[in-house]
Amino acid sequence: MKSNKLDNLNLDKDKIDAKNISDALPNEKDLSNQGKKKGKTKKKKTWFSRFLDIVIVVLIAIGLFLIIRPFYIAYQQDKVMDDLTKLIKTTNNDTTKPTSTPDKIDGALIDGNGIWVDANANRIEGEALEDFGQEEDPNATTSPYFYLEPLGMIQIDSVNINLPLLKGAGYVPLRYGAGWYEDSAEIGNPGRATILGHSAYTNDRFFSKLKDVKVGEKIRITRQNKVYEYNISNIEIIPQGELINYLTNPDVSSQIMLITCHNAPSWNQRLLVFADLVSVKDAK
Repeated sequence: MKSNKLDNLNLDKDKIDAKNISDALPNEKDLSNQGKKKGKTKKKKTWFSRFLDIVIVVLIAIGLFLIIRPFYIAYQQDKVMDDLTKLIKTTNNDTTKPTSTPDKIDGALIDGNGIWVDANANRIEGEALEDFGQEEDPNATTSPYFYLEPLGMIQIDSVNINLPLLKGAGYVPLRYGAGWYEDSAEIGNPGRATILGHSAYTNDRFFSKLKDVKVGEKIRITRQNKVYEYNISNIEIIPQGELINYLTNPDVSSQIMLITCHNAPSWNQRLLVFADLVSVKDAK
């Protein structure tokens, strides 16, 4: 008898404990309500968190712009350079420059033996810092458009350089090829003909590979149905402030001097490549 009473007491205790546990645990409805409350709490954002989201999006957009911009500029430059190359191959050697600027151009406009371009388009980063020994841009213009006058092509096979050679060594011509410094000698004539080109920090455009040429290698300039072949005779690296002393030299027989910036990223030096004329042949 005593055993049965104890058993009943134990069963009652188990029922009480089970009931207490059941009451203590949240039911399915409570869990559902709590989940909804949490969801609402997560979705709710403060003005500061929204501001941070906007800042992150803006920074990502700026980063993408900075990455894409050089490639876009290079693409636009290449289109003009392709037009210049085609123009050089088909030119009738008429050097008459148009007497008036166009009212409007879209991209580039072929006019006679030259091309009009937007004077403010396709700027090369840091071009204003690339001092070539002149007090100001020799091709500076107040016009919104600039007329590119191609002289021929300059080629260095050993380093895969093949560029339009343009009249003038100011900012705009150097965005689309190598530029002949107009105060120096004519190509093929006695004296030193000076040719300038940019070096790039992140790619091999323009004269970037000029640093890899060696004495004894050849440079060709194709101009007016003639091919002028030069032999590289000397290579020098000088401080940028000394360049003014090298730009012209009437006392050499027939020479070209190629110039580009050197010592990235400060670009405080100039690389000079001297080459002497060895032959003149008819272009094929």
